[in-house]
Formats: sequence, C-alpha cells, structure tokens
Amino acid sequence: MHTSNVLQSSDFTIRELQSGGRRETALADFLPDYHPEDRVAIVSADAFDGVRNTAGMLLALTTLFYGALRARSEQFYDYPRHFAIVAGDLDAARIGGAWSWLDIWPDSQWIQAAPTVDGALDRIFRHQINRIIWPEPFDSPSGDACLPIHVRRLLEHRVKSVWYYRTSNSTHELVCGEGAVAMAQTALDRVTGNPGEIAAAPSEQFCAVGLSAFLERFGDCFASK
Repeated sequence: MHTSNVLQSSDFTIRELQSGGRRETALADFLPDYHPEDRVAIVSADAFDGVRNTAGMLLALTTLFYGALRARSEQFYDYPRHFAIVAGDLDAARIGGAWSWLDIWPDSQWIQAAPTVDGALDRIFRHQINRIIWPEPFDSPSGDACLPIHVRRLLEHRVKSVWYYRTSNSTHELVCGEGAVAMAQTALDRVTGNPGEIAAAPSEQFCAVGLSAFLERFGDCFASK
C-alpha cells in the first residue's frame, strides 16, 4: 500500500502507437471502464518474467486503484486485486519481495500454475480474473484439451481486456515518470540482490488483444463440448 502515497496518475503517459505516429492519452482514458474491484493477473512464464517486463503497468494499475479509493475517502486500508500467476516454479522466497513492492500482496496473490497455457488459463478461471496481461511468446500447451468448455464460455463473458507483453506487435507504450521507474528499480533489485544489475525500463510496450482472438489462439486447450 506504500505506492498510494508516492505515485499519481500524472506519473504515467500512454502512447497509442499508430501508423501515422504516436498519440498520447491520459492513464484514466487508457482503461475507461476500470473499476477498483477488477481482478488483474500478470501471467509470468517464469518467476522473473512478469516483474522484469510489467512493473510499470502494475504500478500504473495500482495508481488507478488507489485513486479510486481516495476519491471515496482519505482513510482506507486495501490492496488491489492483482495476482501474479507464475507458470512453473513460483520461487516465492526469491521473488516475493518484488511482488510485494509492486503491491501484489499478501502472498495469497502469488499463484503457481502448471508450466503450460492451459495451466495458466485454469488459474485465471479459478481466481475469477477479468483483466489478463500475458507474455505473447508463452504458448506451451499440455497437449490435451483438458479444460471444460464451460471455462471458455465463462471467460468469454467475464474477461474485460487482454494485453500481451514481450510482444512483436505493440499497440500501446506506457511511459513511466522518475518515481515509477525508481519503484520498478527497487523491485528488480529485490530479485537480483545486486542494485542496478538490471536497469528498470522507462517505458513498456503492450499489444491490446481482442478476447475472442486470444481464446481462439488457445482453443485447443478447451474441450469441444
């Protein structure tokens, strides 16, 4: 909850990447249907992937969350409904401090999944996630259509947005101010144990993906009926 007193929406700028150039938009306009009870999942292909590539996005969403709470009252105690879904070894002892620093806390928000696409989708369904931030290269299925068809149908009605990171086709760039970059750097340093070994990026790029296209890409993970 420490970020609630440090960051503001003005610490972030969104650039829409278009063929004719870049159009800037405010953070609040980036997700006009944002609600503080949104359940956001960073899917991480390994324990470090999400921290390294989406710290800025996490801090931006957390800032929206605390802004919504502050609009109701100056006195509050709450954390955003943000989850780290890690495909494979969660490695909580090494990575937990970084997730906590990014306000993915308490540790009930760190979710281990099987190292497969269907494993991650299962956790998204079970934790009722409605915003997904997914590493585009992560496409390892188990080889079995192991998720019931009702899982796909419910995801179709529940998920509000999907974003790819580590993407080859960026649609948006998130530019972070100095305070946000400093907080992302602290998260990285908590993982490496060597300050500055990996520098926090001042910007991150994402691709907005239609939900239907996302589910169709992984259609083989679901039973046909």
